[in-house]
Amino acid sequence: MKKLLSTLLTLSMLLAMLSTGAVYAASDAVQADADALTLDDILSVPSWDGNRLIDNLDLDCVTKGEVNQSPITWSSSNEAVISTTGIVTRGAEDAEVTVTATIGEGDDIASKAFTFVVPAASKSVNGMPIVTASKFEDTFSDAELNTSKYGKATPTSYDSVVEENGKMTLTRSQWTSGEPNIDVKHEYNGSLSTTAEFTLHSTSSYLRIAFVGYNWNGFPLYIHWYPKHNNISIGRGGVETDSAEAGRIPLPQSAKGGKAKFTVTIDAANKTYSVWVNNEVVIASNPYMESNAQKPYMIRFSTITSGWMYGVGSTAIDNLKIYESTPSDALTTLICAEKNINISDSIISGNNKYLTGEFVDLSTVTGSNGAAVSYTVSDTSVISETGKVTRALTDKPVTITATITAGGEQLVKNYSFIVPGKYNKIGKSSLPLIDKDYPVGYTVDARATDYLESYSEENGKISITSIYAANQEPGFKYTYSDNLKGDFVQDFVFSSNSKAMRARILDSNYSNKLHIYYLDNGTLAVSGTETVYHESSFTGKTIKLTLAYSMSTNTVDIYVDGELWLDDFALMAGSYKNIQYVWVSHHCASIMGAWRGGQGTTTFYSLGAYKTVDESAISSIMATDVAYSNGGTAAAGDNTATVTVVAGDSAGERGGMLAYAIYSVENGIKKLVGIDVVSLGLNKFAHKEYTAAINLKEAPANAQQQIFIWGDAGLTPVETSAFPAQ
Repeated sequence: MKKLLSTLLTLSMLLAMLSTGAVYAASDAVQADADALTLDDILSVPSWDGNRLIDNLDLDCVTKGEVNQSPITWSSSNEAVISTTGIVTRGAEDAEVTVTATIGEGDDIASKAFTFVVPAASKSVNGMPIVTASKFEDTFSDAELNTSKYGKATPTSYDSVVEENGKMTLTRSQWTSGEPNIDVKHEYNGSLSTTAEFTLHSTSSYLRIAFVGYNWNGFPLYIHWYPKHNNISIGRGGVETDSAEAGRIPLPQSAKGGKAKFTVTIDAANKTYSVWVNNEVVIASNPYMESNAQKPYMIRFSTITSGWMYGVGSTAIDNLKIYESTPSDALTTLICAEKNINISDSIISGNNKYLTGEFVDLSTVTGSNGAAVSYTVSDTSVISETGKVTRALTDKPVTITATITAGGEQLVKNYSFIVPGKYNKIGKSSLPLIDKDYPVGYTVDARATDYLESYSEENGKISITSIYAANQEPGFKYTYSDNLKGDFVQDFVFSSNSKAMRARILDSNYSNKLHIYYLDNGTLAVSGTETVYHESSFTGKTIKLTLAYSMSTNTVDIYVDGELWLDDFALMAGSYKNIQYVWVSHHCASIMGAWRGGQGTTTFYSLGAYKTVDESAISSIMATDVAYSNGGTAAAGDNTATVTVVAGDSAGERGGMLAYAIYSVENGIKKLVGIDVVSLGLNKFAHKEYTAAINLKEAPANAQQQIFIWGDAGLTPVETSAFPAQ
């Protein structure tokens, strides 16, 4: 009887456990594998926006635990959207899906769940193209290279192309000649807008991605990818150096480590291309690399070992898709905003992209399709919220972030620059050095208002639109509160579609000194004692004029878009050797041999006036940007001071010393407790960062820290409070 009762009790306990879904605790080995499994392990592309997912997951590659190799199987709450192998299929509506990993086997198991939101297929993400028809797709899960889809070249025994572990992999194991490659022969050129997507994971330092025109008729796009440097370049020849980054386009930080998803749209109708990397826009609608190229019908992935191209290593290709597409509203707006933002006035120098203009137009707030545009600037002391550029004493990094919102989706693009210091003569080095704004105010008055359809002053710009007005000059007069004398610079940035725009530069007696003309056929001309026409056409462009005056000689140097056009151009005599007025108008009269109506719109983005630097007078060594460690308080242990030092004009290297001192102060008496001296050596207009260090056994009472600079003129110490203001 006791045996029967024991058996019944055991059965009842088992039934109770089954009915309540009891879970056995996993072993330490299985639990360790469960704990080690992370979201990054299954993402084929790093997450960019919380749990939103548009890319396939690597579930088919994650089948064993990282620590103890416990078996892992996958399940999905909605296999129509995310399959158990990780294939993502976007449906008609947004879908929330949970994928669950079961780690271990039998009763020794643990589980881990990951939840995602998969956006509807009709939605654009980060301005990416919208799929209209899928043409080709491969996840490389059959472990067999399909030669009807792919061509390959393995010219040496050191090269291989294989399909395994859910990837197609191109490998070059040793430096040698020849060019191993994989050709994706999608042979589809019927769509005017075709998008290719693929994920790359590379251990190589170089990979070339060529989009080949139909029947090898040109190349719409040639991408050179440098995984080690996390950047790309465009062109047949690439940027022929493996160490420098000049001329290259930086990629998002998420692409560091050689794992990147490329999305490339080729717009055959407009002969442009756009590129996203890891779902972030990198290039928005650039012209074809070769204008005569046909629509692409093949993509060639290749590597090479020759000179600067170090192609030793492997590159795995996965999640390859080719589809017809339409551009998103957000991308269309970004393309328009980029044209207006006027950031083209920049140059590449070394590893930096320098912004050399004095103005950036950040006024576009609404796209033609109703999309909203907003901008933020990382350092408003360098670029103001209205786009005015202020050059500090030393170079300053700055990032402009454009955010486009359309249809509930956002596209974000960052533009990163270095704004050169006021004494940094980089690139177009003939430009005058600007010291600071000319200390005068100004007023603006509309003129001939009966003929103005509109006049506005907002966001730092002045805009006029006028009707046809015979022998009238509707526009505006810009009056400085005092006249500009000596050596100074005026900086004009403007665009116009007027039949004839004229800017008259006048002295304090309202006498003409200089006339600037711009016509709707793209002609730019200036008139002083003679009239000179620029050889280029500027139709539809924003123009930057820099006028560097020397009133003692009544001449001006004229720069167009940063390049010297006219040197020592003679001004009209006028009444006085000064400037006080600028009259901008739509001039309806006989100009340059023909009658021209002045109707149209002109916008001036900048009418700046600046003092210039007498370069020959800059002979001192200056310092700025002093940064102390330990929150600016002297402490026991290591203390450092980092200082940026700038040299003035000199024939050769300038020498000097930097001293970092820490004092204790008791009863108003300073006592030196530590000092470090660093030698300086800088070329003309150069600037360098120096660090001095002091180690203290204990923190002094009422400590003070000071920096001194000894230049080569009189060896006079200069305290930080006496450094030139920026």
